[in-house]
Amino acid sequence: MNRIGTFFLIIVFFATPLLAQDPAAAADTATITALQRQLAALEKRVALLDAPPSPSPASVSGQVFSYFAYTTTGVEGKDFNRFEFDRLYITVKGGALDNMKYQVTTDVYRNALAGTYYSGLAVRLKLAFVDYSPIAAVSVKAGMIGGPWTGFIDGYWKYRGIASSYVDRNGYYASADLGISAHYQLPGKFGEVAAFVLNGSGYASPEANRFKDYALRVNLTPFTDAAILKNLTLAGYAYKGATTGTAGVALRRDRIGILAGYADSHISGYVEAGRRLDAVIHPDTTTVGNGLSFFGEVKAPFEKYKNTVALVLRYDVAEPNIDKGGDMARLAIIGVAYRFNEKCQFVLDRQVLTTESATLKRADNAKIDYDERWYVHALITF
Repeated sequence: MNRIGTFFLIIVFFATPLLAQDPAAAADTATITALQRQLAALEKRVALLDAPPSPSPASVSGQVFSYFAYTTTGVEGKDFNRFEFDRLYITVKGGALDNMKYQVTTDVYRNALAGTYYSGLAVRLKLAFVDYSPIAAVSVKAGMIGGPWTGFIDGYWKYRGIASSYVDRNGYYASADLGISAHYQLPGKFGEVAAFVLNGSGYASPEANRFKDYALRVNLTPFTDAAILKNLTLAGYAYKGATTGTAGVALRRDRIGILAGYADSHISGYVEAGRRLDAVIHPDTTTVGNGLSFFGEVKAPFEKYKNTVALVLRYDVAEPNIDKGGDMARLAIIGVAYRFNEKCQFVLDRQVLTTESATLKRADNAKIDYDERWYVHALITF
């Protein structure tokens, strides 16, 4: 075969497939490719629609405490009754920067201070702080922060809406204050250690002296691996405070307290003990007061109503001055709580306050030693 023949065969070999290709098939291939691209784009859009929404930069929640009270015998007079709005807390939480959060809580309350021109509802700032966590186990809060014990104990008492905790009710210190705190979560869910530096004057007053208050709190759950004892809680705190005397010297204002208790799915019980040491006039003269609080709840024995109905119990003993005598006060609370859902709860309770001497002042200015009231409390969260 000569060179011309060989060249002709090569041309025929490569040209035949091109000549044999159907123009319509080529068009269909292009259409399918375009449709595949459109389908891929639609799949991406559907994936974006199905993805969970990105978290909001801020969340809003709140609590409402209100009640109807009926006094059988006591400070407000026989058969006195009223509807009352106790508290409305509105909380805004969000993330500020990496590893940093913030919280702002306002407190709507009854402005009942003596000498004020307005006795209606007022609003004030309760909490406003940033919370920085450099590592998972460490948290540092700065601003208007919660105190070392009140909010902590309310987490066990659970019924702040019907009565404030023992230390809050007896004026041990404010439930919130300007300052800074550091918290460390112990390994293995063993507990927490927290330290506080505070103004000491509370969230409702400006700083009144040059002294700062210091506190340390430790709470332990030492038996997390034990089936029966894993819900045992032990906690304690020490508070070193000071006020200013007439000569500008520090007057002692110290507190210490402990908590021990146990809780399971049907019953909980706690005992809290506290001591206060106050130098009111002179640093060398200290008044010592003691107090005890027993509280807990018993849930319904039937599984269907376990998280719906509960018996609430509490008994406080307060002795402001152990050297004085005759100033002991006792508070007893018994109630039945009914939870409609996670957001709404009602409590029918009876509260009786008795004092060793007639230190309670009735509406007609008579001194009495007994106050008994019935309440229907509404506790609402949102």
